[in-house]
Amino acid sequence: MREGYRVFRCDRIRHAVVDASGMMEPLDPGKVRLDRREEAEPKEPVHLRAELSRVGVQRCEGEHWLAPMLVVSEDGSGTVDTVVSRGDIPFYTDFFIALGNEAILKEPDELKDAIRRRLSELLARYQ
Repeated sequence: MREGYRVFRCDRIRHAVVDASGMMEPLDPGKVRLDRREEAEPKEPVHLRAELSRVGVQRCEGEHWLAPMLVVSEDGSGTVDTVVSRGDIPFYTDFFIALGNEAILKEPDELKDAIRRRLSELLARYQ
């Protein structure tokens, strides 16, 4: 087995969902979470605001978790205006770098600084 990969044996599916009586336990869909957000209220909240080009909006609409935060203008451009957890700054750093010229981050300054640091690190790596 290759390191980092887990093997899932299909013959064990039945054992995973059968209760003590031998009957299959129905899955309660109300307990299944499809989003990645652990809590409703952000921990150490910071205000995130960005302007997006039309292409930026299209790319963000494809992100299930981000689509509800988008406000799209008539011309197809848009904005993201929300509150996020300070601990998610590293995630948003990579996300906004990937958007490139399709986004202009307005705030928070902490995220702008993180983006500058990450881009400086990348630039130094390739010099």
